[in-house]
Amino acid sequence: MKKVCGLDVHKDNQYNLRLLYYALQKLNLENLSKDGDVSRLNRADAYSEIISLHDFLDQQKIVSEIEKIETQIAEAQKIIDEIPAAKNAVLKKYL
Repeated sequence: MKKVCGLDVHKDNQYNLRLLYYALQKLNLENLSKDGDVSRLNRADAYSEIISLHDFLDQQKIVSEIEKIETQIAEAQKIIDEIPAAKNAVLKKYL
């Protein structure tokens, strides 16, 4: 596992951009900003954050696992979104 400070990555290493996206989301940069605006983020504060990166094959496995979970979340959300209509259909049928 490599420790990468900010986005100071080594050019000879490979990085899964999707994993970098997830890592940056996890940093929650909005909370580092003094006024909640990422555009006013202090560069030194952002650079002091550490992103842990595994080797490229492990990065791909991690992203694959995350994407499977995101698919499950989307499927569950679809079911949740359909429940009110199902409830209304039952109410309409019996009341």
